[in-house]
Amino acid sequence: MGKTPTFAGAETARQRGYTLTEMLVAVAIIAFATLASASAMMAGSPERIVDRAADALVLDLKRLRLQAELNGAPVSLEGHAHGYAAPAFDLDRR
Repeated sequence: MGKTPTFAGAETARQRGYTLTEMLVAVAIIAFATLASASAMMAGSPERIVDRAADALVLDLKRLRLQAELNGAPVSLEGHAHGYAAPAFDLDRR
C-alpha cells in the first residue's frame, strides 16, 4: 500500500495558522485596551469638567430652592471668582 499523496509544506501550513479562540482573545484584548485608553482620555477633558460643574450647580440650585420653599424664607447664593457659596447652608464650591 502506498502513502496518500500530500503537497509540500502541508504540515507547516497548519502550524502557522491561528485558531478561532486565539483570534477572539486577541480581538477582546485590543477592544478592552482601546476602551480603557479612550475613557481615560475623556475623564479629564475640559468639556467633561465643565459638564460636571454645571450639573453640580443645577443640583445645588434645586436644593436651595427646595429649602427656601420649605422654610418660607429667601436664601442667598454668593458668586466668587472660583465658584459659589451659600453660607446659610454650609455650601461652598470652589
